[in-house]
Amino acid sequence: MPHTPRRTLLQALGASPLGLVLPAAADQPATQGATRTFVLVHGMFGGGWVWRVVAPMLRRLGHEVHTPTLTGLGERSHLLSAQITIDTHIEDICNVLDTNDLTNVTLVAHSYGGMVATGVADRRRARLRRLIYLDALLPRDGETGFDLLPPGMADLRRRA
Repeated sequence: MPHTPRRTLLQALGASPLGLVLPAAADQPATQGATRTFVLVHGMFGGGWVWRVVAPMLRRLGHEVHTPTLTGLGERSHLLSAQITIDTHIEDICNVLDTNDLTNVTLVAHSYGGMVATGVADRRRARLRRLIYLDALLPRDGETGFDLLPPGMADLRRRA
């Protein structure tokens, strides 16, 4: 059964202005019914495959969709090492934007992906049009993912 927030996202894509329209892209008009470019960022315990229902639906609507898997996770788990940090994951997504020369992007982040998307928005604001946090961590400047978790959960994750 599809996760309800993703279903809600699809229903809202039609005419609703979702998320935050970023200032750097404010001068780029969005026309009704125009195709969009989406980069969908998964959470900590997933991979690009978590969007396997959403991505084809968006593509059928004519949109360009990228669903990268963050280094060390999902099918890239063989790359897991102690050197991987949030900066690695931010660079993963920045590299998708740069390598594919993507502009006017709607960046959608789920769960831990919100931490990543916030860093991407800081580093590649000019490439983004809209930033959507879908049931995601939304940090303030200087906050870590642990700062946003309930105290007991943060302690469990630190011990793990």
